[in-house]
Amino acid sequence: MNLINKKNFIKKGYQPEIDCLRALAVSLVVLFHFEISQFSGGFIGVDIFFVISGYLITKIVSESNQKKKFNLIDFYLKRFRRIFPALLTTIFLSLIVGFFLLSPEHIKRLSESALYSSLSISNYFFWKESGYFDFAKHFKPLLHTWSLSVEIQFYLIWPFFIFFLNQFFQRTKLILFLVFIFLLIISYFYSSRSTGFFYFTGFRIYEFLIGTFLYLFKFEIKKRYTD
Repeated sequence: MNLINKKNFIKKGYQPEIDCLRALAVSLVVLFHFEISQFSGGFIGVDIFFVISGYLITKIVSESNQKKKFNLIDFYLKRFRRIFPALLTTIFLSLIVGFFLLSPEHIKRLSESALYSSLSISNYFFWKESGYFDFAKHFKPLLHTWSLSVEIQFYLIWPFFIFFLNQFFQRTKLILFLVFIFLLIISYFYSSRSTGFFYFTGFRIYEFLIGTFLYLFKFEIKKRYTD
């Protein structure tokens, strides 16, 4: 297959560096959960995912707005098709395996977490039971869905926020920067007071904003050198 044919299989706008970052993030999470050589970088993998999501969602919304082609329903349908088939399959298989391996008490908790996960609010479920009397993570087959719930909640609010800023404000970067600083400070001080902050979307927005800034500055640099 020649180079021209290979290019036909590459989606326009595809950024291979993002897939490399995803692979790095997944590797960090896997190494952490398998407790390989006391590896402790798993949480960094989640942070990388949030930054990537901030970059991509801002890119999708901003470029669609510039072309006057942004469709909110189409945006959410694409996110739904991308996320929920795999999520619901994971929940279903976890319930089947849990039925044979877990005690009645743990099955009950698994069923509750399955419901919250399917509604994309499992981060609040795991926050509610975090603390001194919390169960070990080995009895939480769907614990990993908390980060996906955070991402979905971000998807729900971010298009509206970006659209609002673009419509009514001119200095959007300054506003985003002030929001970033405010949430970063709040997250820093609150993180030492409660374990629950870990699961809250509001305390993760600054990580998505890092991705937003990466896109905005990349776009500005590209625009400057192509004009």
